[in-house]
Amino acid sequence: GRRRARTGVTHDNGTELARHAELRERLGMAAYFTAPYPSCRRGGNENRNGAIRRYLPEHTRIDPSMADEIQAIVDETDNRPMRVLGYRTPAEAFADELLSLTEQQGCCTSK
Repeated sequence: GRRRARTGVTHDNGTELARHAELRERLGMAAYFTAPYPSCRRGGNENRNGAIRRYLPEHTRIDPSMADEIQAIVDETDNRPMRVLGYRTPAEAFADELLSLTEQQGCCTSK
């Protein structure tokens, strides 16, 4: 399921992820960091950051009480068609990738 699909996350090197170890432990995911320069080597990351900044400007304090607002932002950005994905949404591309992985593993039966 979804939990098995989340194996790792790549972060920017900003101070907003100073507590990355706690995030890694709670989610059970490997944490990676990008090379700090140049940003053109992190195109997907920068593109997503730009989309998120429309809702949460830089230096916005993220608080647990904002969970519903954050989920709405995630839902909106995951369901916005992208040219780089052949005008599929990130959610569609992810679902296609999961289906491909499942077919490669040949595991579609339940016990």
